[in-house]
This record gives sequence, structure tokens and C-alpha cells, in this order.
Amino acid sequence: MIRKPAGKKQGEKERLKNLSVIHNIKTCPLYVYIDAVCEDNLKGLIVSGSPSEEDLKIGLAEMTAEFSALCGNGHTDSVSNSVRRIYELKNTIMAYLLAVNLIHSGDYSCLVQLRGFGITGREPKNDAERDKLLKLIEGKSKGKTVHLKEELKRFDDLTKDKESRATAEDYAEQIAAVSKFAGFHINKMTITLSDYAGYVKLYNKSIKHIPNGQHE
Repeated sequence: MIRKPAGKKQGEKERLKNLSVIHNIKTCPLYVYIDAVCEDNLKGLIVSGSPSEEDLKIGLAEMTAEFSALCGNGHTDSVSNSVRRIYELKNTIMAYLLAVNLIHSGDYSCLVQLRGFGITGREPKNDAERDKLLKLIEGKSKGKTVHLKEELKRFDDLTKDKESRATAEDYAEQIAAVSKFAGFHINKMTITLSDYAGYVKLYNKSIKHIPNGQHE
């Protein structure tokens, strides 16, 4: 009979259960995004719980890619590829974490799904085999975590270093210009990033049809 060990991962499981981070441009206020991008203030992305810096950066990465795509930003392809990789790594790590929790509880139904994440093996028949399987999964998880940190660094490079980093003043000027185009004042405190992206896209399209030197 296989002994069921105490839940070593229970603390992390509960942390993730109670964790909530803004990662959707439809719910993110524009001012929160500007603070995160320009001032590295990620605390505004926290909805509940105690997310790690990586959790917050992943949320920001998802929104940056979506916002860039809607606005027609030149970084769309490279940023989207980076975010896609972050998604993949995040989902793989979560799958490993879930598998560890299930195995600790004596549930081996996850072994079939693990094959899709590069782990094959039979159901353990004793404690030694189970511990060996857990060690393998945890090792894979640590490796993916390292890759995730590297990809997050790459994302930072793509969004901050490739061109001069946008400042709060840059956004203020853009908001003023887009407000003039839209015919009303855009309040960064109340408008969502998604709605703002829509106005920016229309504004950018209008500029393309204005002869050089005739737009401010």
C-alpha cells in the first residue's frame, strides 16, 4: 500500500486558488496599465491575494500583446510570440503543479495528461516509485520555471528596450490627441484599456489619410 504523504504543495495550491490578477484589457483601467508600463508599478494589477512578481508580469504581458495588436503596434508579432511562449510555459507549470497535488492525494488519473507534457510512466506501486515520479515532475517544473523567467526577461526587452520606453507624459500627449480626434475628453481613470485601444486604432487610421505636415 502506498502511503499518502502530507500535502507539501498545499500552501502554493491555496495561494493560487485565492489569487486574482488583472490580465484582460476589457477590465483593466487605462491609468493602471500606464502606471505598470511607465513606472513599473504592478501593484495596481492585483485584484486579490498575494501574487508574485512573475504572476503580475504575466498579466501585464498578456495585456500588452492584446493592446499592441489592437493599436497596430510594430511589436505585435515579436511580442505576441513571446506572450504565446509565456502562456505555454505557464500552463505547463500549472499542469505539473496540479499533477503533484493529485499524486500526493493518491490520484494518478493525471498520468495520461502528463504524456502531453513530456512525462511518461506507469502508476507507482510503492512509496519509492511514487517519490521517484514526484521528483521527476518537480524537476521538470523547476526547469520550466527557469525558462519562464527567461521569457519574461525577453518580454521586458521587447517592450522596453527595442525602442525608447514610453513615459507617462507620452501617454498624456497621446490621450490629448486622441481626445481631440474623438471629440470628447478621454479620462484615463475611467476608460478601460480595451476601449482606449479602439479609439487609438481609429485615430491612427485617420492620420494615415492626412497629407504629411497637416496633422499635429
